[in-house]
Amino acid sequence: MEEVYRLISPNARQLDNSGMLLHVLGMPRSILEGLEKYGEESGRILVYEPEKIKGVVVSGMGGSFISGLFLYDLLSDRASKPILLNRDAKLPSFVDKNYLLVTVSYSGNTEETLRVYLEGYRRGTPIVAITSGGEMAAVSDRLGVPLLRLPPNVPPRAAFPYITAALASILEIITGVSVLEELRQAAEDLEKSLEASLGEGVAVARLLRDDVKSGLTPLVYGYSPYLSPAYRFKTQMNENAKVHAFFGELPEANHNEIMGWGGPLGRFTVSIIRGREEPEYMRARIEFLEGVLKKNGVPLYNLYGEGGSRASELLSLVFKVDVASVVLALLLGIDPTPVGTITELKGYLESRVSYSLSREIGV
Repeated sequence: MEEVYRLISPNARQLDNSGMLLHVLGMPRSILEGLEKYGEESGRILVYEPEKIKGVVVSGMGGSFISGLFLYDLLSDRASKPILLNRDAKLPSFVDKNYLLVTVSYSGNTEETLRVYLEGYRRGTPIVAITSGGEMAAVSDRLGVPLLRLPPNVPPRAAFPYITAALASILEIITGVSVLEELRQAAEDLEKSLEASLGEGVAVARLLRDDVKSGLTPLVYGYSPYLSPAYRFKTQMNENAKVHAFFGELPEANHNEIMGWGGPLGRFTVSIIRGREEPEYMRARIEFLEGVLKKNGVPLYNLYGEGGSRASELLSLVFKVDVASVVLALLLGIDPTPVGTITELKGYLESRVSYSLSREIGV
């Protein structure tokens, strides 16, 4: 591992005090460990009858949300029941006892997700909690709510492999799609191509380092079923490299955002996340967008997934963008792990709002 750091910069290892890059490099092994653990646990703890579940609502924020989007990309066009994603402090009014609510909070103390948990509990909605501890774990234990416990002491965004495995184990039971085996194969594929994928991620980071130092702001485009790695790239650059980065969804961005390239231009560098399932109609739209960007002198990078399945492509893309975001941080002389402003926000909200799920429920 020391050799990897030396390839990045002479002081990369010293900058990465908490080993964020090591978390990323361990992604395929962590996925495999999680699949083994949660595949067995879910079948034991899930007391709800799948045939009575109308749909699944996955509720989470930040790093605890991305696994839901990843599995939505992987399953939404094959699942027999709808998978709904919720990033809010409120639960949609139609969610009742016929839905399964999966609340995901790595810390177990995310206020928005705890509020959704409370709404689901009061409506009699079946709940499964995915967390490493905190109030969510404590209340779930007291109420007898099924709980999949994540390993402790991991930055939430680095817990992606474990959250993905835990959530996939639940979705497989409810939807009937054999997603665990697909993810197992994808993790094994990534292990085999790890060196090449690492190299691609580092190369992208070097290009973005030059762009960011030149005052350019990263903009990431993606399309279904590759939205999760595109959105992940944006958020990982925010948290790891501490730079502004933005995300746009194709083809929707071609109906509005594309006009911005014809006006007073901000300074951007664009990455497009792509895969083998790209249809011809999408390729034509991207070709036009590429022409617009070239005409305006905007740097453009295409990042493709690897592997013979959607799961393999998605996982390889998440790995590449995670590598790129961490290496970008190190090349900019930044420790990727601390998220000081988010920590300050949590402290402020604790003093200003001081929300308690156990107090609200009375347990």
